[in-house]
Amino acid sequence: RLSHKTEWIDAGSDLYLGLGQRMLATDGGEFPLMNIREINLNTAEGPAEPTSEEEA
Repeated sequence: RLSHKTEWIDAGSDLYLGLGQRMLATDGGEFPLMNIREINLNTAEGPAEPTSEEEA
C-alpha cells in the first residue's frame, strides 16, 4: 500500500510546515520509497494463464 507520511513543524505565529514523502506501508513496517533499492515478490512459478486477448 502506498501512502504519504507528513510531519508538521510548528514555525510559530500559527504557521505550520508540512514535510513528507511517499511511503510503502506493509505489515512489516513503513519504508520511504527513496530508500528502497530492491523489492522481492513471492510469486507462483509456472506459466501464466493466457488472457482473452492472447487467445484471439
